[in-house]
Amino acid sequence: AAAGSDLSPFVDGADADVWAAGALAWAAGKGLVTGYVEPDGKYLRPVEEVARERAATVLMRAFELGIMK
Repeated sequence: AAAGSDLSPFVDGADADVWAAGALAWAAGKGLVTGYVEPDGKYLRPVEEVARERAATVLMRAFELGIMK
């Protein structure tokens, strides 16, 4: 279950849709998504299309962290 919806570490965290904010916060808290570091802060880019290799990275992290088996 998603634990909260605190996306405040991300400059654009408030741009996440209400239905996705909790899951994104959970994924960020677990280290599955880390965002993009820019000179003016860390970005989640919640409205951007996700490239295949980025989705694969999230899945790989989930397996490595034991979230998925």
